[in-house]
Amino acid sequence: MTSVRQRNTVLIVEQNPTGHRLFYVRVLAEAALAAGARVVVLLGPDPAPDAEQVHLASVVDRVELLRRPLMSHDDVARLSRQVEASRVVIPDADRFALRLAVRRRWVGSGRLSLLIMRESAQPTGSPLADGLKTRLRTTAFRRVARLRNVDLRVLKSAGWAGTARFPVAVDPVVIASSDRSVEQFRAEHGMDRERYWFAVLGAISARKNLGLIVDALRIVPSPWGLLVAGQIDGDISEELRVRLRSMVSAGSAVVVDRLLTDDELDTAVRAADCLVLAHSNEGPSGLLGKAAASGTRVVAAGAESLRRDVSALGGLGEWAQLDEGALAALLHRSTRQPRPRAVLPATTSAFTDALL
Repeated sequence: MTSVRQRNTVLIVEQNPTGHRLFYVRVLAEAALAAGARVVVLLGPDPAPDAEQVHLASVVDRVELLRRPLMSHDDVARLSRQVEASRVVIPDADRFALRLAVRRRWVGSGRLSLLIMRESAQPTGSPLADGLKTRLRTTAFRRVARLRNVDLRVLKSAGWAGTARFPVAVDPVVIASSDRSVEQFRAEHGMDRERYWFAVLGAISARKNLGLIVDALRIVPSPWGLLVAGQIDGDISEELRVRLRSMVSAGSAVVVDRLLTDDELDTAVRAADCLVLAHSNEGPSGLLGKAAASGTRVVAAGAESLRRDVSALGGLGEWAQLDEGALAALLHRSTRQPRPRAVLPATTSAFTDALL
């Protein structure tokens, strides 16, 4: 972080301030502030009180907060000159980078750091189309990576090991809970020790395949419970919501349908016996890193990125296709295995150093 100390102003641009994106903003802001930089944070025009309170509370009084409508490349460049930025960081920069590939020039102040969230195109069911999109993205990102005063980094999961086409930024891992908070969480939500507790956490949207998980659990004979904690998205069907309410009444599920604080999310990861990540979309999972740093078993399914990341973490967990029977087999097997040891440290430096 010595490089930040030589700079004056860090501008962090995140105009889609939801969930993990605001967590990235906070981690970057804290690192820049610790290095003595002035920090300016650009968000979208409309406040998101709950999300901002959860993720930005520790820095909001120490940064200059700006709210603007969605800004173009020229707008961001102009703002960077206005605040005399020596470093501009865009933590969710896929679209910005693709547009910059066409423009071929960064005209703002200071160096520009772009974090690519997904190196490959999201799968559409057509391998031919997916392969073509990925090749086009790679070509564009290579062009951007060669631009003057631009640093392009690709996001990789905590624990990632391997080679990459571009320099990487490793997903930061922060654990903000105590053993006492874990016990209080389990007691408050009636997570009795007679059951083996699976958890689906964070933003609960259709891409997390909660319905498939519930179907698979019906095949698992061992006494189990299901913790669903986090904001349940509007794309979750009423039929599934009714099933969850029935499970809650039967004592086999706990549902906490709201945005969790960082402490609550970390505590939920540690309180569960097994974290279930059944994702339809590709990309790094911050929850996987938290489980690896907490010693919580993982059952993963679906995304190839999850398969690779779980494999790299040794005995932490297993992966299966998005298939009810295959998922049920892994869930059942997990109930007969001991809790794994923590296999990753909680650290943010491999993320902040790469971008700042």
